Amino acid sequence: MPLNKMFIGPNQYAIDQYIAATLPQSVFFFDPFNGASFGGTPADGTPIASFTERYGRTAWDLSQASSTSRPLYKTNSGKPYLLYDGVDDVLFTAAVNSASYFASSALTAIMMLFYTGPADGNTKVAVKYLGATDPSRLLSISVIGTTNNFLIDSGGNQTSKSSVFSTFKSCSVARSVGTSTKNISVNGVIEGSPQNASAVSTASDNMYVGAYSNAVNLQFTGGIGEFIMFNTRLTDYQVNIISRYFMQRRGL
Repeated sequence: MPLNKMFIGPNQYAIDQYIAATLPQSVFFFDPFNGASFGGTPADGTPIASFTERYGRTAWDLSQASSTSRPLYKTNSGKPYLLYDGVDDVLFTAAVNSASYFASSALTAIMMLFYTGPADGNTKVAVKYLGATDPSRLLSISVIGTTNNFLIDSGGNQTSKSSVFSTFKSCSVARSVGTSTKNISVNGVIEGSPQNASAVSTASDNMYVGAYSNAVNLQFTGGIGEFIMFNTRLTDYQVNIISRYFMQRRGL
């Protein structure tokens, strides 16, 4: 089924079919509901040493060799997530060459997260891949300043304000290169006006989840659930469908 498939009306069967066909078309999908990604469903509070990509694309597998820097698996009444302590927890990939996946600089990223850290005016990075500064950075999703501000960097800055992030929210960016080609959304609802997006540099880099790097650097405090990324710009409607699917499975 093509990624530009659209549905007319509240057809739940069609939406379910779209989800089943579309998620495997992603570049990667980290799904804490999939126990096999951890070698079997962990017990509550288990430190996670490795988190494999949902569809076996091993270049994107996440890991952490240090036993003291591993996020904890939380069962959360059947709605699992990984809990990052804001001190030194981080998972990361080996270096991945973005040219193999994102040569066009088009992408869509959707992450479920909540933040429980301090409102201290500092950046707390939930994910960072490629590039130290914008606009060269391919993707960074962060909580900024307070619990009701977040920033997505992807070929051009944009900050969005939404409701308090103390409970799970779906944060997303859909972009291609050009004028007014980038939208960010919270819970599938577009925030602000479309933004300009620049091409990003292609290079090999690690992707970090839970911090800016493997050093103690801008650590995220809170929970991270589903995280999916495509190398095409999905429509805003498609982003809404996937975001609401993630929210629905969490009872939101």
